Amino acid sequence: MTQTERLIGEIREKCRAIAEPPRYLKGVGGTLPDLPGDIVLLQRNRDYPINRTPQPMQLLHRCYVLTVSLQEEGLVCAAEHTCRIPEGGATLVYPFQGHHYVVEQENFFWLVATFHMENAFLPDLMLRSFELSPFAWRLTARMVELYLELLAGSAERVREGLLQTTLYALLLELRLGRCGEEGRPGGASPPRQHRIELFERMSRRISGGIADPALSVAALSDEFGISIPSMYLLFHSLVGCNPGEYIRTLRIKRAIKLLNANNMLIAEVAGESGFTSQAVFSRCFRKVVGCSPSEYLRKLRN
Repeated sequence: MTQTERLIGEIREKCRAIAEPPRYLKGVGGTLPDLPGDIVLLQRNRDYPINRTPQPMQLLHRCYVLTVSLQEEGLVCAAEHTCRIPEGGATLVYPFQGHHYVVEQENFFWLVATFHMENAFLPDLMLRSFELSPFAWRLTARMVELYLELLAGSAERVREGLLQTTLYALLLELRLGRCGEEGRPGGASPPRQHRIELFERMSRRISGGIADPALSVAALSDEFGISIPSMYLLFHSLVGCNPGEYIRTLRIKRAIKLLNANNMLIAEVAGESGFTSQAVFSRCFRKVVGCSPSEYLRKLRN
């Protein structure tokens, strides 16, 4: 076992002491106004599942979300794009980007850090995967230690400032480090990675063809050479729903964006979102959102 592998194991054990916060958008660290503040650390693993299913009405917030993979690769899906998070890698999602994750829930252990920053920064970090250098891992370990100390009651301004500085140094180190090619590891992939790669290709195909009413589970099965039962197992394993539900949810998500633009008829929105008729669209919309498209528009205009 290498020194870095031992350090990752130590970080994972320390992360197990991180409790779920009472508030997810309000954290610690406000001493230095120009650095990351309101920092919240979360452990995400089998006992603390991560958001796997795209929810059209999910809360959009002004937090940055840094995800570090301590065990198991996966995908982050945001802004209709997917980005690979390799094991031992990290990625950053920017504020107001609704996102969800694709990962084997039984096997993973990720560290998630959310924080606020007043000024836009490091635009080249968005939706790219980065390998962590040995120094980045040491910064990660220090960040977790400081956070746990603050949670234990050591709320002093020096320690808060250290936490903010450590997180910012970690972001800078990621920027200076090596960016993976969409996070793809080299060499032969074990079966679990094959499933991630297959889902990534299918997800890109779904996102790119979501307005096509001919896009269906059967069509994807033929196109990718995978049986429908195997598709159901794949989607349930990685995102917790069946492929038909996944497609419908993404179509509703697109429809909400079009309705929010407020310049299209409901029938036009239905067609542009890949639904075969306005009746089918209205029925699916109500099931997912809880109201009809016309009711949604009335609430939007009021």
